[in-house]
Amino acid sequence: MITQPLAAGELNRPYVGETEKLLVDIMYRAHTIPFLICAMTIDEIDGLVPKRDNNAQQGKVDGISVLLSHIEGVKNIPNLIVFGATNRRNMMDEAFLRRMQAKVFVGRPSPAIRSNMLLPLVCKDSSVFTPKRIDSLVKITTNFSGAAIGALKSNLIIEMDRNPKITDHRLLELADSVAREFNIWFGISTLPEICRLNPTIINSTQHEDNYSLEFEKLKPTGRILIDYTDRKCLIEIKDEPTLEKDLESDETSVPRLLARFIHGCSTRNIDTIQTIDLNFLIKQNAFDENQIFELLTTTFLECNEYNRSMLIFDIDSLIMLN
Repeated sequence: MITQPLAAGELNRPYVGETEKLLVDIMYRAHTIPFLICAMTIDEIDGLVPKRDNNAQQGKVDGISVLLSHIEGVKNIPNLIVFGATNRRNMMDEAFLRRMQAKVFVGRPSPAIRSNMLLPLVCKDSSVFTPKRIDSLVKITTNFSGAAIGALKSNLIIEMDRNPKITDHRLLELADSVAREFNIWFGISTLPEICRLNPTIINSTQHEDNYSLEFEKLKPTGRILIDYTDRKCLIEIKDEPTLEKDLESDETSVPRLLARFIHGCSTRNIDTIQTIDLNFLIKQNAFDENQIFELLTTTFLECNEYNRSMLIFDIDSLIMLN
C-alpha cells in the first residue's frame, strides 16, 4: 500500500488544483519502488469520479482526468493497482469504469448464507435458537446486508446476556431496529415490523406447499402475475401451460402477499426481494422524474447482478405515476 485506505472525501479539497496535486503525489510514490506491486484504495470512489455532464464541477473533471491519465493513460504507472468501492456504480464516470479491469459485485447474502451466518446464535444457546427460530430469523432478515446480519447477531447476544429467554416479540423489535438503522425498507415499513403486525408471514407452515416456487420437472420463466379480481396467482412455466394457484382469503394487498413471496423465495434460495411501489419511492425521497429514474436504474442494476432476485411491481400503485 502506498498510503492508508482513503475515502473520496479526504481527497476532495476546497482549493483549485489541490485534489489533482494530492492524487499525483500519492500515485507517484509507486515510481520510487518500481520493483514492487503498489496499491491505492479509495472508498466511496463515486464521490471522486462522478459522471461528467453539463452540471459537473470543473474541479471534479480535472480530478477524473488525472486518474485517467495515470490508469492506462499517457502517464500510466505499470506497478500501481487502484481499488475502489462504491454503492452507486451507475453514478460513476463511464471512461473511468472502462479503465477498471475487474469489477466485483458484493451483494446481499442469500437465505442459505444468512442461515450459516446465524449459526453462532445456536452455539450461544441451542434451546433458545431452535431450527424453527433460525428459519424465522432467515425470513425476517430478507434483504439484510452482511453488516446488518452482524449487527443483529451482536444485539441478540447482548440481549441474551440481559434476558436469556428472549421472546419472539423482542427478537422482532431488535431486527426492526437494525433494519431501520441500515435503511432496509419493505414499502413504508420494515419487514420485521410487518411480521410483528402479521405473524403469519413467518409462521405459515400450513401454506408452505401452496407458496413454494420449487416445482418438480417444471421450469418457471420468472414471471408471476397476482390477479386480485380472479383471486389467482399465475406462474408462467417454460414450454408448459401457465400454473394457477388460488390466493388465500386475506391476500388482498402487497403486504398481505409477503408471506407468499418470502416463503417462495426461500424455496429457491433467491438472494433479494425488492418491492417497487409509491411507498418505495417516497422512502427513498424520489419525487421528480430524474430522481425516480436514478433510483429505479440503481435498483434494477443491483438486481441484475444477483443470480436470483425478485422484483415486485405494485401496478395499482405505480399507474398513478406520470
